[in-house]
Amino acid sequence: MLLFFSGKEIVESMNMLKDSVLDPGRSAFYRTHGVHPYEYMEKKPTLKRSFNGFIESTSRAILDEVLKVYGGFEDVKELLDVGGCAGASLGKILSVHPHIRGLNLDLAHVIADAPTFPGMEHIAGDLFRSLPHTQTILLQGILHNWDDDHCKKLLRNCWEALPDDGKVIVVESVIPQVLANDIETRYAVTSDLCMMLLLVGGKERTISEIDILAKAVGFVETKDFPVAKSIHDIELRKKVMHHP
Repeated sequence: MLLFFSGKEIVESMNMLKDSVLDPGRSAFYRTHGVHPYEYMEKKPTLKRSFNGFIESTSRAILDEVLKVYGGFEDVKELLDVGGCAGASLGKILSVHPHIRGLNLDLAHVIADAPTFPGMEHIAGDLFRSLPHTQTILLQGILHNWDDDHCKKLLRNCWEALPDDGKVIVVESVIPQVLANDIETRYAVTSDLCMMLLLVGGKERTISEIDILAKAVGFVETKDFPVAKSIHDIELRKKVMHHP
């Protein structure tokens, strides 16, 4: 994380954050470099490596905390990780829950050199197109990359890919409903600032904002599992589940 955010390109972009607050139509990074950060990194392999390392290490650390407190993988038979990059997060889940069949979906060039993991299949696909039918879907650090309209499109694709008793497991940094001078608020606001720095429309949300997006596309039940700091695990279900 430190390597990526202390890089010259990112530090330069921070000088434009004020402008992105006043006019959110372009990210601070775009204002500074004239291109989307992902497009820029394709031509800057050193920056791309530090970014990929930051994403992989952060995702792994978050997932370690999720697996400590969330028991919702026990009844999962098949898990589709949408936007799962090279499959590291899904591979970690499968190592703890080997009964799950794992499907890792990302763009073809992203998974081209992805390593193999026991019980996992890599699938080339686009999260804004139709998704393969599956029992359970994982969205880890995906919704915060997109504005509300794109999130609703993605969540509707998830809804259509699931059976009636299916669920989406959303893992995100969540903005507290009431901001305070505590570690949860500081982590959430810092993450939100990073999204403003890099992506147009990207932002962290409150639980109620995620609930509104989910119910707008057909999900009827949202269940929140606080994990650590500002990280939450949020279940979205197509129908209300009645537990004995």
